[in-house]
Amino acid sequence: MFGMPIPPKRLRPNHGWSLDEYPLDVSIQPSGRLAALGLGDGTIARIDLVTGARHACFSAHPSGLCSVRWAPDGEHLASGGHDGEVRLWRSDGSLEARGVVDNETPFSPWSEHVAWTPDGPLLASSSGKRVHIWSSRAQLLRSYPPLPSTVTGLSWRPSSASEGGEPEGPILAASAYGGVFTYHPDRAVPLREYRWKGSVITLAWSPDGRFIATGDQDSTVHFWYVRSGRDLQMWGYPSKVSTLAWSPDSRWLATGGSPGVTVWDCSGPGPEGRKPLVLRGHEELVSALAWQPSGGFLASGASDGTVHIWAPTLLEWPVGRWEGAGEVTSLNWLPDPRRLLVTTGSGEVVLLDSKPLKSRVRGL
Repeated sequence: MFGMPIPPKRLRPNHGWSLDEYPLDVSIQPSGRLAALGLGDGTIARIDLVTGARHACFSAHPSGLCSVRWAPDGEHLASGGHDGEVRLWRSDGSLEARGVVDNETPFSPWSEHVAWTPDGPLLASSSGKRVHIWSSRAQLLRSYPPLPSTVTGLSWRPSSASEGGEPEGPILAASAYGGVFTYHPDRAVPLREYRWKGSVITLAWSPDGRFIATGDQDSTVHFWYVRSGRDLQMWGYPSKVSTLAWSPDSRWLATGGSPGVTVWDCSGPGPEGRKPLVLRGHEELVSALAWQPSGGFLASGASDGTVHIWAPTLLEWPVGRWEGAGEVTSLNWLPDPRRLLVTTGSGEVVLLDSKPLKSRVRGL
């Protein structure tokens, strides 16, 4: 890193929208055309990211919605809700199928997480302590035995994975109190258990499949080497770590848990014994992170409504900045890697363009 700090460029949105409800989850269509936003009243809003048009909301889960995910084909959308159901929608908002799990109890746990395999034939969901596998038509294929606690995250091994030592085919990782558990859809029990006596909040595979990283309730970050099962624990965060983001080349892991963005170098032997980069600029806790798919920028959002754009391998101060109202709840780079979709807790949705920042970085 080099140079003297200069004020970050203030970014102006290309498009902006105002929602009446809190955005709980966001998913970008693989083409980059539509954004689906799951709202607090159980509806799904669709926004055209090219024209700026906002389509009519449709009711997805009247009792409350938890998650939304576009299928890799871009034609279908999966949602999970407080009713315990998994529902599949066409891109026009019409219902295609619904999946229900028989929990053998009078109360159905929420379907809190949904996640498609990278190539799309299978959908995973969680309800309470259990993980389920569905077909692309919402037919239940498998339900796994309960985990030690409520499932806190689901993530399929990336299609780009070249390491890891697991069997071929799709591998699902689920987090809960007690660690991370991996599954192969053809097997009736967990493939592997990465045990730890603590509560995991969020998890993320490295794109090359070498690591599974977790953010934890006890203000730590965990790294598991997938092949060997060896784990590392990183301490020193002032708050629980609820957001993680890997760089596309798997070298860097950006983490929240403080007003600074802590970035670990995972190349070569891994992060053990290395001092992380700490990017300081936010005044309140980091609430969202996202690496640009290509180009090298890292976006961070904080609970005070600020968004910073960083070139972390070059500069230790932000090169771009935007200020909104309310906590930044999500950051999503589009397939066109210049554009970044931001949502806040006040219902604000904006589309930022990072193109002006390229010349700014080159000129320093």
